[in-house]
This record gives sequence, structure tokens and C-alpha cells, in this order.
Amino acid sequence: MCSNNIISNILGVSDKNLVFTGDGIEKIRGIEFKVLNAVLTYVPKACSKCGCVNENYSVVKNGRQIVKVILNRSGNNPLMLKIKKQRFYCKHCNE
Repeated sequence: MCSNNIISNILGVSDKNLVFTGDGIEKIRGIEFKVLNAVLTYVPKACSKCGCVNENYSVVKNGRQIVKVILNRSGNNPLMLKIKKQRFYCKHCNE
């Protein structure tokens, strides 16, 4: 597999927190998709809901959510980007 920088440049993705982990083929509703797997994680500076600053681990990681993004075709197969986004939990606002 190519490096993260090459894939990011080809797709036009400029997020430094997005790391590509692999690829494969997945069949969805009878259509074969070329799938690129990626993980998006970071340490937040503040809660997005209440704005509380992340001090003393007040905002902690709370699992992941898979998001599927369909892109243009790559060769004969359509291309899908499957991202595992990091979820967070704020201890101040319980969100």
C-alpha cells in the first residue's frame, strides 16, 4: 500500500489527523466498491457543545463511529472512503 501522503494528495485530503490503514473491495447492494479505510483521531482543545477547555482530562475519548464517503470512480469500481471517527465525552456537560 502507498504511504499516507500519496493517498492524501491524490484524494485532495489535507487533514493531518487522518491516517489510512488499508484497502479492499466490498460489495454493497450488488456493486463492488474499492474501499479505503482510515482512522481520524486527535486530542480536542475544548468541548464542542459547552466550550469547556480540556484540562485534567475533562474531555475523554469515547469510542468510534464509522462514516462512509462515496468518491468518484477509480478505474472500473466506485471508490468509498470508510473513516473511523473518534467520539468524545465531556465530563462537564455529559455530552
